[in-house]
Amino acid sequence: MPAAVSSTIRRALWLASQQGFCTAELVERFHLPARTVRHLLQRGHDNGGAIPAASYHHFGTRDPASAGDVFRTAMELKALHPDWGARFLLGALAKTLPGQPLPSERTLRRWFRGNDQPAGAAGRRRERLARAQAPHGRWQVDACDQMPLATGEQISWLRGVDECTGTVLGTAVFPPGAIQPGAGRADSGVLPYVV
Repeated sequence: MPAAVSSTIRRALWLASQQGFCTAELVERFHLPARTVRHLLQRGHDNGGAIPAASYHHFGTRDPASAGDVFRTAMELKALHPDWGARFLLGALAKTLPGQPLPSERTLRRWFRGNDQPAGAAGRRRERLARAQAPHGRWQVDACDQMPLATGEQISWLRGVDECTGTVLGTAVFPPGAIQPGAGRADSGVLPYVV
């Protein structure tokens, strides 16, 4: 996170904008990103010309334990689920501690690294599961999207296959009626459009 713009520079920026300097001139004069200049001026307008102070939330960059419940909960979740990454943990923290300000992903990673927690796996490497040994032990679901028919109409479908036997359990075509209905009926519990 970049350093906060000092209150002295904020006041000078506001005064220069009141004297008629445009954003491009303020960017050049104060050596700030254009987005920062626009943001600070908007905050000044919103506060009736009062220069708001910097409002960065600190989550214990030096002492993570000062973040209290957020830090403790994050550490407990990481200990229970060592393969969860920082982004996923943020979602879990948001559900666990609703309404609390949360740290950034980068801060979570720094906390975990500083407390000897293992880093989450990069990408989606998962251990390979052995093939199902019994019928209906595991199903594979595959989707195909935006396939053109000879008429030019676009269709999609979802197909379920039994992993053990390789049997196609059913295929649902979208939009319904795009192709001729198969043997199954909509009220029979079988997928209505079987290819």
